[in-house]
Amino acid sequence: MITAVVAFAGVAMLINVTPGLDTLLVLRTSVSDGRRGGLAAALGIITGCLAWGWRRRSG
Repeated sequence: MITAVVAFAGVAMLINVTPGLDTLLVLRTSVSDGRRGGLAAALGIITGCLAWGWRRRSG
């Protein structure tokens, strides 16, 4: 049982540390459009995630 929990925790940590598509989008936008563009991309992603979560919660 404890081995499974430790294995799960290790995989979960690895998945959370690995950069995803959102990170790459913000990085690309920051490089091409500067700090303001990267911030706008990050805020857009956050807004989308919050809207999705709110909609999911509402049913």
